[in-house]
Amino acid sequence: MSVLKLSERIYSVGVLNPNMRIFDVIMATEHGTTYNAYVVKGDSHTALIDAVH
Repeated sequence: MSVLKLSERIYSVGVLNPNMRIFDVIMATEHGTTYNAYVVKGDSHTALIDAVH
């Protein structure tokens, strides 16, 4: 897993899955895939934005 600080309150969080060879049954993934999300820190709350289904 990697964490990249994009700004003072926004972080990118991701992980590589090099073993995935077929995505959604129809797309070949020669080099695997990544799963990415973002963490946004507010004054009183923190949000996780995740697009993985």
